[in-house]
Amino acid sequence: MTDPQTGLTGPAASDSSHPPVIWYAWGPQALQLARETGKPLLLSIGYESCHWCQVMARESFEHPATALLMNQLFINVKVDRDQRPDIDHLGQLAHRLLTHRSGGWPLTLFLTPDEALPFFAGTYFPREAGPGMPAFVDVLQRVAQYYQTQPAAIHEQNQTLRGALQDLADVAATETVALDAAALLAARTQLQALFDREHGGWGSAPKFPRPAAVIGLLRHWQATAHEVEVDLQALFMASLTLQRMAQGALQDPTQGGFSSYCLDQAWQTPSLEKTLPDNALLLSAYAAATIATGDPDYAQVVTATARFMLRDLQAPAGGFYSALKRKPLTATADPSGDETGLDSKVLTGANALAIRALADAARALGQDEWADAATLTLSFIQQHLWHDGRLLAVYADGQAYQPAFLDDYVLLIDAILAVQSLRFKAEELHWACQLMDVVLTRFADTDRSGFYLCADDQHPFIQRNRIFNDQRLPAGNAIAAQVLLRLGHLLGEQRYLQAAEDTLRAGLALASAQPISHMSLLLALDELLRPPMFVIIRGSAAAMHVWQTALGKLYAPRVMVLSIDSQQQSLPNSLAACQPHGELVAYVCDHKGCSAPITALALLLDALRAA
Repeated sequence: MTDPQTGLTGPAASDSSHPPVIWYAWGPQALQLARETGKPLLLSIGYESCHWCQVMARESFEHPATALLMNQLFINVKVDRDQRPDIDHLGQLAHRLLTHRSGGWPLTLFLTPDEALPFFAGTYFPREAGPGMPAFVDVLQRVAQYYQTQPAAIHEQNQTLRGALQDLADVAATETVALDAAALLAARTQLQALFDREHGGWGSAPKFPRPAAVIGLLRHWQATAHEVEVDLQALFMASLTLQRMAQGALQDPTQGGFSSYCLDQAWQTPSLEKTLPDNALLLSAYAAATIATGDPDYAQVVTATARFMLRDLQAPAGGFYSALKRKPLTATADPSGDETGLDSKVLTGANALAIRALADAARALGQDEWADAATLTLSFIQQHLWHDGRLLAVYADGQAYQPAFLDDYVLLIDAILAVQSLRFKAEELHWACQLMDVVLTRFADTDRSGFYLCADDQHPFIQRNRIFNDQRLPAGNAIAAQVLLRLGHLLGEQRYLQAAEDTLRAGLALASAQPISHMSLLLALDELLRPPMFVIIRGSAAAMHVWQTALGKLYAPRVMVLSIDSQQQSLPNSLAACQPHGELVAYVCDHKGCSAPITALALLLDALRAA
């Protein structure tokens, strides 16, 4: 039996086609059963395209003797990190506190039945013992014995763990920092200090792309273009990173698309999975570089990546699938068989990133197909994942489920704003405001500022946490600050602007201490210090398209262009003030107000260059 709310197999599934472990979804049933039986919970966190998750499932979870032991000793709970990022986030923190090592997937946690707090943690355990790695069956037996014989020690450890997790949650609120450029300069210094001058990128093996760092460097270079000393080093770091990632094995040279990371420092040994978020974020970065530099090599990467997304990840019913994995060939594999596996969940946050990326790519290269795909995906989310004024996070097997998280809401708002730059619809801008109202009423931390990952009516795992650092997705608080600033300036909405400033104050101490991990938050700080500008064009669709295309060739990351048909009604007051004037007119607006009507493209371009 499959739970429609989680997509996970429950205890009623007992036929031979299913693994023999009795898996429960995370929720009241599993927690109550653990309390009633006194058995600890075994919580396994993974995701469909995770290689070592599949290895552990094949070696242990599908092994009858191991599965029998798991069923006898524990209440077993399976969680997909994509569907429950809140559980994954706190699980990874608990693992780090308990083991003093970084985590990963699969994440294996053992929880007390009464408080559901982790008391033992690990990642992948093999079926057979290896160098420095105990066999999984030995781990099961030792953990069960420890739980039975050391209740006092576990209780004391649980209290320490709970206190440590609360301290981590409170750390951003303990300091007040000035909202100035100091953190941006610290990030620029750290990026240069950690830069790999041979292979590009930052860090050693395993090596991950950092598209937010590339975007930040491009913006910093552009901001210094009219200063005495242009920061060409920032352009060099961004360019070399983009070149080396595309030239190495991170990008698939035949099918297009990027793997999630490389196992080596030189980008030569890619991971097996290609995920939608990774490809979307990199597509946006290469699209920005295409406009900023005019390099045709970047345009080729944009084209290959967009084609990969549309060909291999676009779902027939609408939206985009989560990931594609190329399965490793073995000596016994059928060479004619399918070499890929598809994670067919449609996730709201990941699809929002795809919408934004396709919109960026469409503006960079003028491809209507990509603009259409962005528009259709936005419509799919509104039709299938927006119900009764709330957003859902997952669509699979024809059903939408799982209340959405902060990331889903703010990434979708960002996507809506990106699509408005392709073609404007007042009703979509209104939808963005509806989504923002949910964020402000359901996710806000009214005591310390910023936003929780979970809504106030979602039952949290251990506690509600705010996240300011970039992880698999850009930090929800960072994107919240960005879209609050853009919407606030666009609509003249002061409460949005205040919320953005408060969010930055809540997280900037962390960003100042670890700038490279908080690049998205620092991009929001950059937009606070240098507020966005808006070009409002009024006229017929055909006439506006010419100006919009010309503006799309300018690398102006602070500028948002909205082409609004002269016949458009029911506009917000701030946009309604930009009245049609003749066949075609434009207004350049910032936080101080709007320019006089501009009726010639050359004058408009001059005004933007001057600004």
